[in-house]
Amino acid sequence: MPPTNSLLQSVKSQWSEIVPAAEFLKTLWNPVKQACQRLEMNSGALAGWYWIYTRLRQDDLRKCEAPAATDDEAVPISQLVSLHDGLPFVIPLPAAGCDWWCVYTGKGINLRQRVQAHFKVNPTGGTGSLSLGRYDDPVSDLKNWGVRILICSEQEDMPFGINLTWSEHHTTIERLWRLQNGWPILCRI
Repeated sequence: MPPTNSLLQSVKSQWSEIVPAAEFLKTLWNPVKQACQRLEMNSGALAGWYWIYTRLRQDDLRKCEAPAATDDEAVPISQLVSLHDGLPFVIPLPAAGCDWWCVYTGKGINLRQRVQAHFKVNPTGGTGSLSLGRYDDPVSDLKNWGVRILICSEQEDMPFGINLTWSEHHTTIERLWRLQNGWPILCRI
């Protein structure tokens, strides 16, 4: 395994810019989709990590009330914001002039499906998701959300790809990033 600093530098040099959620969800974002087609890969089966950003502030998230839960795994947004507010290692709101605030990180073997679950009303699956579609505006409005990805790929020319073995690194990248940058306010574990 590469040294920690080297690994985190690779992550930051290879990950995507923040892409508006609506654009990402529509096409799995064109550069990735095009590379998968060129490499004859299934873009839905890409493994990797993702970061979810918002333009909303803590008060917007704290006030959001979800309808009656139909998904036991849904992340309780308002509850987590209140619980994590003021803790020293939670990622703070961005400085003035910076719109995006990282509020969630995750990983998945099927990156597209995993990210999509966070924006649906009632996703299916065994792990928790933000289920943003079940909230009222401004939380459900996709223009308030962005996604950044890093693909775990052994393909040299995969955009936003890092040449690592998924089985060896799937928990390491997320953990090291959180240790260096702080805990995203909407993450439970």
